[in-house]
Amino acid sequence: MALSNRTRTSLAAIAEVVMPAGARFPAGGDATVRTLEAALERLPGAFSLGLASLARIADTLALRHGRTSIDSVPRDQRLRLLEAWQNAPAYPARFAFKGMATALKAAHFGSAEVRALSGCRPMPERIDEPAPAWAEQIVDLDQAPADEELEVDVAIVGSGAGGAAAARQLTSRGLAVVILEAGGFYRRPDFVGSVLARSAPLYAAFGAQSTLGNTSILLPTGKAVGGTTVINSGTCLRAPPWALDDWNRLHCAPMSTQELEPWFRTVEAWLDVQPAKQPALGEPARIIARGAEALGLAHGPLPRNAPDCDGQGTCCFGCPTGAKRSVEISLLPAALKAGAMVYTHATVDKVVPGSGAGAEVVARAPGGRQLKVRARAVVIAAGSLRTPQLLRASGVRHGWLGKNLSIHPAAGAMALFPFDVKMDEAIPQGYGLEGLREQGILFEGASTPFEVTAMGLDLLGAPLVDAMESHRRMLTYGFNIRDHSRGAVRAGPGGEPIITYNLGSKDVAQMRFGLRVLIDLLVRGGAERVFPPVYWAPIVPASVGSRALDAQELHASDLSLTAYHPLGTARMGLDCATSVVDMDLKVRGMPPVLVCDGSVLPSSIGSNPQVTIMALAARAADRLADRLA
Repeated sequence: MALSNRTRTSLAAIAEVVMPAGARFPAGGDATVRTLEAALERLPGAFSLGLASLARIADTLALRHGRTSIDSVPRDQRLRLLEAWQNAPAYPARFAFKGMATALKAAHFGSAEVRALSGCRPMPERIDEPAPAWAEQIVDLDQAPADEELEVDVAIVGSGAGGAAAARQLTSRGLAVVILEAGGFYRRPDFVGSVLARSAPLYAAFGAQSTLGNTSILLPTGKAVGGTTVINSGTCLRAPPWALDDWNRLHCAPMSTQELEPWFRTVEAWLDVQPAKQPALGEPARIIARGAEALGLAHGPLPRNAPDCDGQGTCCFGCPTGAKRSVEISLLPAALKAGAMVYTHATVDKVVPGSGAGAEVVARAPGGRQLKVRARAVVIAAGSLRTPQLLRASGVRHGWLGKNLSIHPAAGAMALFPFDVKMDEAIPQGYGLEGLREQGILFEGASTPFEVTAMGLDLLGAPLVDAMESHRRMLTYGFNIRDHSRGAVRAGPGGEPIITYNLGSKDVAQMRFGLRVLIDLLVRGGAERVFPPVYWAPIVPASVGSRALDAQELHASDLSLTAYHPLGTARMGLDCATSVVDMDLKVRGMPPVLVCDGSVLPSSIGSNPQVTIMALAARAADRLADRLA
């Protein structure tokens, strides 16, 4: 959907003051809007409508200065007007502004012209390579010549961590499997160009998925063959013993480390998990190690599924070298070689139990093609945000379905150093702190590409441009918490999930403590100033450090947060009243249906969950194979 001339003019006027000319970079303006509009052509019309609405708000604010539109307001006044909007007392207004500014920053700093002036490593170029033989087992349903019908042993809905692990285990037992994936199939040659160009096809809701509540938390998940493993940072941590103890103690879900140990080992072998290595850890790891030593915190390389990583720095937008062993590289090929089929662009709305044993699944493509699958069993692996609505549509009625959502809220800070850091030439998430994990705070690296750094800085005008022209001296680092807060998910317009989540006072206190440690860690590592995700403290000099957080009380709405690990919305357990699936992950009341994704985890685990999800899925698939034998 094209922008109107009025919207283009208003957005260009906003871009001009949000990103003025710097020592090297040109100012934002018409070129920024043209780049943004080209990106919008790949997105639903709702995104263009949203930007047009925000531009109209800016024009309305101009009336306070006696002007009829934002472009007619003098530049200095225009900047002050936008700063007031950015720092509005009501957080929904702040987040609305942030959405508009983020889009403009992505377009401006992601443009070829600005990136060429940044001194950063160029984005990877396309490397053509022949498709592997197993790719013939992947069929685009949208391109199928006619509707199809299949009969298989097991139909799997979703190809991410849980679905892929189930598929690999089931095919190793000789079962016929078909995998239905709503997204497309992308390979190394597709992971090129700017972040804007690469994100749209890989992320659900085009990367804009967020929570609603007392703060808005960005919650991105994947939508492609491989699911979120295609866009995660590759960190491979097991659920810690204290999390499993909580499952036993609080949730009637007996699962010991000893029981999961063989499945953890199996998954880690599939993924070739190893500690991150130098030199790909680069200067960011040395900075964090120096800061951690000063604070007396244990630290070290994180285990990852990328043994040959060379530090391209773009893990979250598809690995351009194939070094990250996301499941479309590590698990699904084995299943496909064993005879499994994957259908892409195949959306499943419900599962219908068969008249006898088994069930029927109908997948539909955007163009109208349908695939009807009759299966002896169905594995749902659509993720914590979409599995509940699929189960509801299939007739499951349970009081806890869609509730109990935990997300591991995450906070990151950027810091500027007096020397080159080159975070875009290092593993984005390769180095961590162990010292606070049992307290529920997991510190992990989160280096960001050039334009993503701009999107994460809550700065306007000259401070933003000055920081971005110093990008080579910047580092991003952060943490997530093992949350006590819980949210819920339900179906919204167009089938997209509506995610509600309020960050409770206990978790806000954890955030405050974590931010103190984070600021001190970066300052002790040599930072000159830190940019924390707190709207009333956007820049913290090293001389002030974590004392900046004493300025006023911290509220959930003061924080700019993200989250990457939705869990718990169809939790497992022994008690029928409190668990949606049993300990074999079978859906209560639907014997031929299992759930094999993060929704079955009974509680927040405080660790990147992909290894735990895969271990539980492989274990459940093995037991399913026993029953189907």
